[in-house]
Amino acid sequence: MAAILAGMMFLVSDLLDLAISFDGFGPKNLGGEPSTTVSAIQSGLTLLAGILLLVGLAGLYSRQLEDGGLLGMVGFLVAFCGTVMAVGVFWADAFIAPSLAQEELRLLDAAPPRALAAGFTLSYGSVALGWLLFGVATLRTGLYPRAASVLLIIGAVLTWLPLPLSGVPFSVAVVWMGYVLFSGRDTRDE
Repeated sequence: MAAILAGMMFLVSDLLDLAISFDGFGPKNLGGEPSTTVSAIQSGLTLLAGILLLVGLAGLYSRQLEDGGLLGMVGFLVAFCGTVMAVGVFWADAFIAPSLAQEELRLLDAAPPRALAAGFTLSYGSVALGWLLFGVATLRTGLYPRAASVLLIIGAVLTWLPLPLSGVPFSVAVVWMGYVLFSGRDTRDE
């Protein structure tokens, strides 16, 4: 259930992010304040989705614990650690960024310091690599639908790209695999 909720929340968050970036909720349209409100909702939703994704990942991995082998374990560990680091970024985006913006500090507009850029690269690189490895191990076990596993692999690669809606394939794959796990369907029999 956590994987299903996480994927759905990430989908809504991606759509809100797209609307915010294209000024769909910006000052011109709604008088200025709603943009901050929608951004806060989007950040909070992303944070909650990230936390649920950690629980969902543990559930998805538990089903293939024995069949996943070393690749599955390494994929799980890298995906888990990367997702933990990304949740830290989500937390900072939800709580620190609005505080800085409220104080009218222009730090968010400046180029990130090297350590911060390295941290983002490490976090999101680990997310992409870990979920990619986890997806390959999942594909090899055959415990989840083949198409969902392939979509997870594609989605993991796309999460690395800073493009609008690049997280949609990943989110759909997580929802799909979570549904298969939650419903108790055995894809090996199909």
